[in-house]
Amino acid sequence: MNTSLLFVATVLIWGTTWIAIALQIGAVPVMVSIFYRFALAGLVLPFWHDLFTTLDGNSLRGIAWAGFGTLMFSFGNMASRRNTALGTSPVTANAWGMGMGAAVLLTLILATGQPVVLPDGITYWAALAYLAVIGPVTGFTTYLLLVQKIGSARAGYATAVFPMVALLISTLFEGYQWTWTAAAGPGCLSREPAGFPGSGR
Repeated sequence: MNTSLLFVATVLIWGTTWIAIALQIGAVPVMVSIFYRFALAGLVLPFWHDLFTTLDGNSLRGIAWAGFGTLMFSFGNMASRRNTALGTSPVTANAWGMGMGAAVLLTLILATGQPVVLPDGITYWAALAYLAVIGPVTGFTTYLLLVQKIGSARAGYATAVFPMVALLISTLFEGYQWTWTAAAGPGCLSREPAGFPGSGR
């Protein structure tokens, strides 16, 4: 598949999964929702206003988790490079990753005594289908293919772009109010890094 197409597909998919995540909130415990998803398969400028006008304990915890998630994502990139060097296909790597993730989540669910709830209503299940199939299976596969083609450093640029997609969609569906700092965020991303696909450098 064309490298530019892989990049666009990854950005669009991961930039829209938040809609389905938001639709699942409250129906079942968060960890259980993530387990269902796996089993079936952060950016200071844009969020400056939200972080520094309503900074509280929950915001700090969110920042900490975002930082931890970024670290884990970086480890995943390194694992992807190793898998590529060993000849492991992105589809196979994705299946193993989701399977191990589901096993860990199920262990945590059982250890913490969280109820495994099966909610009623089409909204939750439609969101789950999107998060289980489009988000991880398609999104991660296109991302891993991107890593395979251009390397983890350049592919990681997608993770800086898809939050911008999420903000644009939030503007349409949730009435997100842009501030000058939020608008400045995409400007920082407008210059393609040297060697980025299509940059010619």
